Amino acid sequence: MPAEFLTWAILALRSDWQPETCERDFATDAAREKCAAERDEGAAWAAELAGYIETEAERQDLDALLMVAVAYRESHFRSGDVCRIEIAAERIVSRTPLEDGEEAVTMTYRADPSRTSTVNVTVLAERADGTLEVDRCSADEIGLFQLVAPEARAGQIVPATGEELPRNARERRQRVLEPLVNVSLAAVALDAARTWQCEVEPSAEAVARCEADPWSWIGTYNTGRRSGAAWRRYARYVSTTYATALDYACEKMPDGAACPADETPEAGPAE
Repeated sequence: MPAEFLTWAILALRSDWQPETCERDFATDAAREKCAAERDEGAAWAAELAGYIETEAERQDLDALLMVAVAYRESHFRSGDVCRIEIAAERIVSRTPLEDGEEAVTMTYRADPSRTSTVNVTVLAERADGTLEVDRCSADEIGLFQLVAPEARAGQIVPATGEELPRNARERRQRVLEPLVNVSLAAVALDAARTWQCEVEPSAEAVARCEADPWSWIGTYNTGRRSGAAWRRYARYVSTTYATALDYACEKMPDGAACPADETPEAGPAE
């Protein structure tokens, strides 16, 4: 799947990076210029990320658009350490102490003021104005694809670079936060999830059908299980994202280029 198609798929999921996002009235010229600068920065990052995904998906024989959908669900395409964030006091709807002394915080994200997101976080610091610094990754997930420790082990070889991940935990985390390294290791982890889910099928034909249908195995990537409510929920989330990205990218491809329907599965998890 070409990087241009994947770039449009990423933009489908980040309206603030789309070409027309600044085509509205602004109170000041400075606000318009800020919008355009942020849009252009985001669009450039989308193109860079699309190139990484195209290469690493091909390396592991994965559907590249599936990787786009997973990356959005895991991090909304935010690079770097997305675990530690600050939450302004006015964005906090409620705070409920947990048994171990941490706090559950219900947050309203500025990107969508009409919705709230409830997450269990570790509160690292609280400022006088009520702003919280929190760690929202309960399993020490890392980067774009929220990789966990077994997916980024010391000594593991990164296919994209040929490097060996450092033994030192801090150094290793910093390397895995690098977008190319993260995408490459995520492709390996997705391939492993597919294999683990499908290898228990009763015949070679059934294994092949399972591997060809991402909705038969994608829930394993996030849950580490082969079934269950969370498994099904994650598959639904990713399939919905996949469909949105696919539709937008098909519309935006220039010169009347047809959507590569023969390369992409019908979006919808297996029940």
